[in-house]
Amino acid sequence: MMSKLLKFSTALTAIMIASAAAHADSLPQAVQKTLNTNPDMIIVLSDREIADTERRDALGGLFPSIDINANSGVQSTDSPSTRSSAAAVGDGNSEPDLFQNEATITLRQLLFDGLGTWAEVNRREALVTSAENKVFDRAEGLAVDTSEAYLEVLRRNRLLSIAQENLGTHTKYRDMVNKRSEGGGGTVADLRQAESRYGASETTVAQLKGSLADAEASYQRLVGEVPDNLARPDFDFGSLPADVASAVAQTLQTNPAILSAKNELQAAEEAVTSAYSPFMPRFDLELSGTKGHDLDGIQGNNDNAAALVVARWNLLRGGSDNARKDGAVLRRSRARDVVSRVERIQSEQTRFAWNAMSSARERVVTLRNVVASNERVRDAYLKQFELGQRSLLDLLDSENELFLSRSDLVTAEYTALFGAYRLMAAMGTLNAHLGVKVPELQKTTTATSWSW
Repeated sequence: MMSKLLKFSTALTAIMIASAAAHADSLPQAVQKTLNTNPDMIIVLSDREIADTERRDALGGLFPSIDINANSGVQSTDSPSTRSSAAAVGDGNSEPDLFQNEATITLRQLLFDGLGTWAEVNRREALVTSAENKVFDRAEGLAVDTSEAYLEVLRRNRLLSIAQENLGTHTKYRDMVNKRSEGGGGTVADLRQAESRYGASETTVAQLKGSLADAEASYQRLVGEVPDNLARPDFDFGSLPADVASAVAQTLQTNPAILSAKNELQAAEEAVTSAYSPFMPRFDLELSGTKGHDLDGIQGNNDNAAALVVARWNLLRGGSDNARKDGAVLRRSRARDVVSRVERIQSEQTRFAWNAMSSARERVVTLRNVVASNERVRDAYLKQFELGQRSLLDLLDSENELFLSRSDLVTAEYTALFGAYRLMAAMGTLNAHLGVKVPELQKTTTATSWSW
């Protein structure tokens, strides 16, 4: 009966564990939730949409504009025409008051303006692309922040488990010494030492519970949910670049912050082209038609139609055009410096991530050997203590060394893993690696699609 009950209990436990694992949030799921709901992501998506509306505003300058002008009312006119008409009919009133009606429709199409409008459209298009890359940059930033919070919850959970195991071990040692002391076989010093180590272990557990709660709060801030059944992600370090130089080279090619800065440099270059356009003539095609009645003091209908090419060329504007041109050239120079600065910053971040990851991976190899060695020492000391060949202090010290090395190993493992994610974020490939989809705008347009 007991055997059947044990088998049933084991099977039930396995089912519960499998069920919990099936509902565990993976890292990609957590990152996807962050990107879908985090206000920072929504803000940069809105900025991208605003940039697109400004692009469409500039694009309108390439299309015809149609204006209608109408007027109606009493007009008194004294002109050579009215005086001549009055003299011809023998009427002394050379200022007739007539109720006039007039309507005009005019179509204007830009033909040439020194490429100013085209340059403005291209500038706005470059800013749209810059805004898109800022979306991807923010997505990479949120992905690495979420990865850090996710791994930190796992790390502190694991450290808490190790600390609780350590507390259980020291509880066992304290009880063992108590039992010996009650039987007259122990010393007061051993009892005090066992109680001291037990208290220290209990304090460590309490501290780790607090730090775990902090990690869970950080996770909830990013993801919007309380972490539940998080699963440690697997990672193939072989998928990373072979060396730091290769990683930096990829960063310079694919980092979205760098790409955004280059887009803004392109926009600044187009602004220079636009700033030169006022120094050139402007040509417009103007088609107009007018229909009027009793206009300019002359009774009768007045119809007029015109198809004109109109040229305008400003000769003086108080130096404003020169100032605008000089400002555009300076902004272009500044944009080049911004690109250089962003490239240096992102290259530095890539090297930092590579160094942290490489150092942690080396520590993992060393610490695994240290943990194995400390386990052998602890086991040997425990046997010797039970035989009276080793002091309690030696045993407790060996247990503490094992606890510290196990904790250090966990920290090194998660540091190496986070370093890899941080490296991919610097290269702009973290979301792609995780299979996470960056949220899209409801409406995406480009200059070449002629969308409104």
